[in-house]
Amino acid sequence: MSNKTEGNEFERELCWMLSERGFWSHNLVPNASGQPADIMAIRNGHAYLIDAKNMASKRFRVSRIESNQSTAMSYWETCGNGEGWFAIRQHDEIYFITLSQLYALCDYDLSVSVSWDDIKREGMPFDDWIMTHGLRI
Repeated sequence: MSNKTEGNEFERELCWMLSERGFWSHNLVPNASGQPADIMAIRNGHAYLIDAKNMASKRFRVSRIESNQSTAMSYWETCGNGEGWFAIRQHDEIYFITLSQLYALCDYDLSVSVSWDDIKREGMPFDDWIMTHGLRI
């Protein structure tokens, strides 16, 4: 399976997993100019902009974050919607981490990569993210 195919499958799987846990979730369709993220998830009046990234190695290249994604997530936050999130999967583990956390991990040098251990240390496992963000009233 190609990286793109695996990534698209992860997007669909994550969207379904969020829906199963009580979120209204929608997988955004890519267009010619790109898309700001992969998934919009909403629960209890709180909306989340999420980009799903599949990680095949022990390092995440921060350059995989496209400029339109960074711009859209920054504007999303400016508009009062909270930070944009990345759901990063390696094998069977999924961790959520914000755009600002990823940038801080690479010291804002977008040419470097971030280790899976750093993502796990700074991020939040899927189930913890659900408990923290899915139950707000």
